[in-house]
Amino acid sequence: MIEFRYILFHLLLAIILFYYGKQISCKSINSYWKLSFIPILAFTIEEGLRWGRNIDWCVYYYVYNDYLQGFSSNHEILFQAIWKLYALFNLPYPIIIASCSCLLIFAIFYFAKTYKSVSYILIPFIVFSCAGTATNLIRWYMGFSFLLIAIKLYQEEKRTLAILLATCSVCTHIGLIIAVPIFYVLLTYNKVLFKPFAAIIISILLSVLFDPAIMGKFAFIFDLFKGFDRFDTYASDAAGWLTGEGQNADSERRSTISLLIANVPLWAYIFVGYKVSLNLNLAKVYNLMLVGIYLKNTASGLELMGRYSYLFEPFICVIASYSILYLIKQRRTFTNTILLFVSIIYIFRKLYVFCTPMVHDDFMHYVWDEQLNPYSLINLYRSF
Repeated sequence: MIEFRYILFHLLLAIILFYYGKQISCKSINSYWKLSFIPILAFTIEEGLRWGRNIDWCVYYYVYNDYLQGFSSNHEILFQAIWKLYALFNLPYPIIIASCSCLLIFAIFYFAKTYKSVSYILIPFIVFSCAGTATNLIRWYMGFSFLLIAIKLYQEEKRTLAILLATCSVCTHIGLIIAVPIFYVLLTYNKVLFKPFAAIIISILLSVLFDPAIMGKFAFIFDLFKGFDRFDTYASDAAGWLTGEGQNADSERRSTISLLIANVPLWAYIFVGYKVSLNLNLAKVYNLMLVGIYLKNTASGLELMGRYSYLFEPFICVIASYSILYLIKQRRTFTNTILLFVSIIYIFRKLYVFCTPMVHDDFMHYVWDEQLNPYSLINLYRSF
């Protein structure tokens, strides 16, 4: 029963996102936020009101309890300020998590407003790509929500507000201090980094030849952040975290064959997306997609690098959405049919993962179910 409900709720959310995305794409821009309300609310309830939804949820349960009792923590200043404000009003922990989910989905809709014509593909695609990792990496995605809003503001040339929101992202998760300048450089570079053939060759080479041990050479970067308490865990074993040997998760690098197969839809987005980006002036987004794909090629089995690859998912989704729409409108040749097929299959695979039940019934509870002890859930998560 719990598995059925979990699948049903996720499918309903997917349908709501698609339906209202379709309405948004057809209606005036003035109706955007009115039409966005229901899917934002649906995501906030479905993703935000799950109980014990992953190990970080359980860990932050005790962090928030400390705030309720007047204690502090070594988390970033803005994260502490927001959560301590919630504690001041004695809000229940599930409401805090729901607010984080609400911030993320609002940021996704705010970002997607620029690409209204493909919103029925784009918004569900971003959610399918991000929701799974966002359920666990609560503070990372809280910071990324601010950063995604900052990127949209920067694209609108609202530079002061963009700087403010980018600062908020870093003050929520210090790890984003590395991402901010990367996004800035890519958002100011007006030319395409690589044409499709070169871009795909680089992707293949990274998938085949990349050795995680190479990342150990960049351990010196962590020395720049030794003054930050939140970086101490990484700085004390920087090489281990960068190469995957020191990470918390038991994550193994995928085989070369599986990596190459997984890349096929991404290569389709590169190939078709190049044409689309030239026609629609999306060169900067195309470049962001390329960086995201290259990070995905190298991040397998590397928890820390994987976190940075997640930041580029929305830009892969933007180019993919326009590519799919472009292929739908083109004449049905064999090549176009194959490209369209692999492009759409990639989204359905994301949907399948999004709706797949978790390995234990206790991981799929909602706040209206039995409120299981977070400490026992931590042990249960670690046993899998």
